Amino acid sequence: MTSIELQAVFPALVLAVYAMLALVVAVYTGKDKLTSTLTWVTAAVMVALALWIGAGEPGAPAFGGTLMNDNFARFGQIGILLAAAAVLVAGEATLAKRGLGRFEYPVLVTLAVVGMMVMVAAGDLMV
Repeated sequence: MTSIELQAVFPALVLAVYAMLALVVAVYTGKDKLTSTLTWVTAAVMVALALWIGAGEPGAPAFGGTLMNDNFARFGQIGILLAAAAVLVAGEATLAKRGLGRFEYPVLVTLAVVGMMVMVAAGDLMV
């Protein structure tokens, strides 16, 4: 994997690894006791990745043109990350108040965001 390909896939890769680590940590600890903390940390990770993407420069297409790293893809990824962070933060209090707060919720949202980030950067329908 070249640096151009790594640059194109790095935010989604970081988010996927974070989701897997969060899932393992939440399962082997207090499970739903970590829901609020996990939600806020997940939102912070998403905002940090959005800032990192926004601060970077667009690059060349990666993986033979299947993933784009242009301004449109970056704009879409930033929008998706910020919207997902807002959804997590806005829904945290409501879920906790109704007794529906589960640690799986931020993990599922994170994995959905990974899929959306890949799809918005797709340069080919086969992706």
